[in-house]
Amino acid sequence: MAATSFDAKSVIRPNILALKPYRCARDDFSSGVLLDANENAYGPALNPSSEAAIASAGLDINRYPDPHQIDLKKLLCKFRDIPGPEHFFLGVGSDEVIDMVYRVFCVPGKDSVLITPPTYGMYSVSAQINDVKVHKANLTLDGQFQLNVDEIEKQVKAHPEIKIIFLCSPGNPTGSALNHDSIRRVLSLPDYKGVVVVDEAYVDFIDSSREGTTATWVTDYPNLIVAQTMSKSFGLAGVRLGIAITSPEIAHYMNAAKAPYNIASTTSRVAQEALQPKGLEILHNHISIMVQERDRLLKAFDSISGLGRVLGTNDANFVLVEVLDKDGKPSNERAFNVYTDMAERQGLVVRFRGTENGCEGCLRITVGTPEENDVVIKRLTDQLSSYHKIMTQSHALFTLVALQTALLLATLTQSPVSAQFGLSVPCNNCLVQQISTLPTCVGVNLTDPAQQSTPAYRTCLCDSSLEFNWTTPCSGTSCQTSELENFEGNYSNLLKTGLNLTCIRPTPSPKPEPSSAMKEGWAGAMVVVVTAVAVLAGMLV
Repeated sequence: MAATSFDAKSVIRPNILALKPYRCARDDFSSGVLLDANENAYGPALNPSSEAAIASAGLDINRYPDPHQIDLKKLLCKFRDIPGPEHFFLGVGSDEVIDMVYRVFCVPGKDSVLITPPTYGMYSVSAQINDVKVHKANLTLDGQFQLNVDEIEKQVKAHPEIKIIFLCSPGNPTGSALNHDSIRRVLSLPDYKGVVVVDEAYVDFIDSSREGTTATWVTDYPNLIVAQTMSKSFGLAGVRLGIAITSPEIAHYMNAAKAPYNIASTTSRVAQEALQPKGLEILHNHISIMVQERDRLLKAFDSISGLGRVLGTNDANFVLVEVLDKDGKPSNERAFNVYTDMAERQGLVVRFRGTENGCEGCLRITVGTPEENDVVIKRLTDQLSSYHKIMTQSHALFTLVALQTALLLATLTQSPVSAQFGLSVPCNNCLVQQISTLPTCVGVNLTDPAQQSTPAYRTCLCDSSLEFNWTTPCSGTSCQTSELENFEGNYSNLLKTGLNLTCIRPTPSPKPEPSSAMKEGWAGAMVVVVTAVAVLAGMLV
């Protein structure tokens, strides 16, 4: 059912309706002796070999590009089955498309928009830039992330100044394609007079057997704007081409408000090449490989201890997965630690998304090449084998990643304060001796203050990820399983006091006040601990 009683002129800003677009002679004349735009007729200031290569590609980069990009729009019409170029606005990435929608429809300080969290962050950023208030109707929090149309309708009725509803399908960071019936319901809300933007940056990754793009709906819904990009499936993020497909009337006003030559010649030429038959063949081949690799990651993640659910419906080129604490619950602290440790120490960069609505403890991981995905699987397995189970009563394995905190306390403060963690002094001494025999710690005297600022000391305590069985060599001391099994919880309590004696950076969240028991446990050793922090300042990350 098409939107009823939509009048674009009633929601477009009055100054945009009255705008006389910038015009140049090139709008009417594109060939001949071109001396209208004060271009440099002598050509680009480039090495002749570089200039020849550019010329061979058919690029006259000393000339301004086509302000209308008709040839490119015709190719997009064919690719997306759109009636004609008059349905298009092209921008510098989809971010310009988003910003242009704000500038055309929203009066600063007066109008507002609606978003459906968790969703793409630029909707809110652009709102702030354009002085537009943001209302929210959260997606369903059942792990599927679908529209709550009743809540959207409620918000629209309560806030009639809403001019734009942003829907992201497939969503970022959710990876969920929205149900088409729900999108149609939003487009047809009887009390809503504004436009609906369906952001389809990841639409080409949806399985062909399911509902795909809504771009062809623009002939039925005059209030629909479909935003797309060539950054994702086409692999052209560097050329920055965003696409809006909408009614000719809305496209007219968006094009009127844009800069005259916003799409570079190089961007246009590369995009046109990608839309040729050979380019489309490569596109579909790459998508097929990425979908296969996405499925391989999903299967691997299912068997990695310490990972929880994969959220969303997996319709994009990334995976949203939970990182769990020792009790099997999603943990922002642990997810953030995994994220920072892999990025800072191992050169593997993913995204921490735990602060997004419904995404507690989540990492968003892009599907890479098979080799890159192998690295992801191995690094996550290694990280979570040390984070997820610091020790088990069955194997009694204690990893250096967590043990370093107790060692620093024991060796640097020389104080029984470490007993607050369930570790006695004899146990500490035994563990220090055993760690000194590990390959990364050979020759390092953990109790020698002179070595505390050396790279070797840091390597031993901060860069090791080895495990060893401490029960046998330390038998006969008070270093028993029962004393260590609660170490992780006590370690978390230490962080809550504001004291950071670990090589792993904790999540930067507000630190709650320590309990009275913790305060009493630390009171007698605070002077020593403060001294230890000063000594450690040069070696901790």
